[in-house]
This record gives sequence, C-alpha cells and structure tokens, in this order.
Amino acid sequence: MLIKFESLFTRYKGQNPKTAFAFFRYPLVETWEKPFEELARLAKPEQWGFERSEFKEQKYSNQRFPILTNYLNYTFLRVQELGLIAYSEDEDKACFNTGLLTPEENCKERVVILQQSLLPSQEHI
Repeated sequence: MLIKFESLFTRYKGQNPKTAFAFFRYPLVETWEKPFEELARLAKPEQWGFERSEFKEQKYSNQRFPILTNYLNYTFLRVQELGLIAYSEDEDKACFNTGLLTPEENCKERVVILQQSLLPSQEHI
C-alpha cells in the first residue's frame, strides 16, 4: 500500500517525519538547506530567494532558497495527487520529476528526486 505524504520534507518542527517523503538527515548534512543548495546547483539558474525586503526580513529571513523549497513541495504534492511518483517493486524507493531542467543549452535534462528509503530509521522518528 502506497503512503500518502503530507509534504516533500518536514515543513515545521513538530511534523512527524513519517508524513514527509524525503528524510534529510541533518547530522549528515551541513545545514537543513544543503539538499536544496545541491538541487539549485544542478538546475538551470533561477532566482530562488526573494528580492523584496518584506519577504526577506519576515517569514523567510533564515532561508536562502525559499522559492525553491516552496516550488518543490507544491510540485511534489501535485505529482503525488496525480499518481506520477514512480515506486520500486517493493515500494521502498521512489522518485519523481521536479520539473527543473539542467542548465546545458544543447542537452537539457530533467532533475528528479530519488528517495532511497520511504521509511525513516528509528533515530529519525
């Protein structure tokens, strides 16, 4: 039975990690934004942060990639709703197309997210 996820990644402190598709293990990455930094690096250059001060100084003051994180989360929710997530036969792995493209002019490739385990280990629950 496939799991219906609440979000692509945990969006707030009290969210149960089991309700998120991606489990970013923060002790293993430099910051919580490191996965988004890597995706921004892989994708065609875009403005992933806000320019207007009312957005930068308020809700998104501690984020470098707020547009990218919101885009990815809502893209994931839509892809999930449409049943466009590809699951492995044992349903332990899954991937989806982010809609992002690589920057190469002659050979643009799509950026996909692969989640290698859909079940978090006990230390991340």
